[in-house]
Amino acid sequence: MCSLKVLQDWCRDVCEGYSDVLITDMRSSFTDGLAFCAIIHKHRPDLLDFHSLSKQNVYENIRLAFDVAERELGIPALLDPNELVSVEEPDLLSIITYVSQLHYVFRGNSRGIDHERPLTVKDLTCSS
Repeated sequence: MCSLKVLQDWCRDVCEGYSDVLITDMRSSFTDGLAFCAIIHKHRPDLLDFHSLSKQNVYENIRLAFDVAERELGIPALLDPNELVSVEEPDLLSIITYVSQLHYVFRGNSRGIDHERPLTVKDLTCSS
């Protein structure tokens, strides 16, 4: 099975039930920042108030998720909120890399992915 699909399925499962968050792919589903925030909130609701967020505050949603992840979870902000809001679709590998770091931190609440290490680009290729 392709690890990219497994990672996307994990995101979909984690974000289920969060208003305005629908994981359909690993690019456009993350453009408003709510999916990042939902993933963090699902596992650590003490770190941010998801229900106070608005889909229209894209920059603030992204900035909040990255700040919280860096400060509280030790995940470096690999992406720049300014860059994400200025492009129509973010770089796929950057999103996958960042989300795999979230998965790695929260791996105790996950299923279906190797919990020993974060995903790498090599993991994301599907074999026929």
